[in-house]
Amino acid sequence: LSESEGLNGVRSRGGVDSGVVDTRSLGGRKQKNAKSVGGGGSGEQAGAKAGVALLVHNLSHADLIVKLRCCQEGQQEKAASQSFKARPMFNQFRLVGEAILEHVLRGGDSIGAVECTSAYQIQYPLGLALANDPTRSGAIISTAKKEGGGREGAAINNPWQCFHLKGFKRHDGQAPLLPEEAGLPEVTAALLPLIAILVPQWLRVIHKRALKEPEQPQPRKVIVLVSGSGQPRDSSADPNDNSTEATAQIAKKFLERCYPHIEVVTISSDSASGVFRYDDNVKFVQEQVLPVIEK
Repeated sequence: LSESEGLNGVRSRGGVDSGVVDTRSLGGRKQKNAKSVGGGGSGEQAGAKAGVALLVHNLSHADLIVKLRCCQEGQQEKAASQSFKARPMFNQFRLVGEAILEHVLRGGDSIGAVECTSAYQIQYPLGLALANDPTRSGAIISTAKKEGGGREGAAINNPWQCFHLKGFKRHDGQAPLLPEEAGLPEVTAALLPLIAILVPQWLRVIHKRALKEPEQPQPRKVIVLVSGSGQPRDSSADPNDNSTEATAQIAKKFLERCYPHIEVVTISSDSASGVFRYDDNVKFVQEQVLPVIEK
């Protein structure tokens, strides 16, 4: 999905790029100039009704970063526990995502937002806070799928092996050093850095266009989150283990909380191994994404 003005260079790795569709009426097939996919094309007509500003983002394994701490039984002051930044391992992405999503759904309104400050001292939402205070528990990861274990999903003993931990990476091929503290990894925040950057920039593009065309009504703002999985190098491994579908649902909860005026739609690829292949990717866009856009 091609880029649009003001969004050049904003890409998500591992799949199709994020793309913008900004039309006066996406449903109007009779408008010859309207584009359903492309560089922000628009179909002009006199007295046009409010159209749709549409952002399509394909989630990849670069979309989710987590903050962890050690969950120790009987620990009274969780804030004293060491904190880690990490991202889920490729073959543990679904497991971690589903654990976080379950916690978010169970937490309801108690799930807050994580914010960061820009260089211009503006606060932007960055993700979801699963544990807002030291007394609240986050999403505890208690199991993991054995690497190369195939579709049986045999458990491994140390759930810390679900993550690439910042500062614990090994470059000599050996197993990485894991935290010395005994206890399970507990996710205290789910960060969505690409979406956190992309959405404000997209809204700025819409705002600039509105200033240039003040006579036009404000468009509906819709974000389509596309998820899927890719074929792992190990042919015996289950492709569904690296699925980003749960991450898309986490991103939807984040957007609904922080940008309630934006409609969010999720689409998951039916193919369990095609999102990293160009031909399958194009087929997926044509058969599953475009029908949603044309609604």
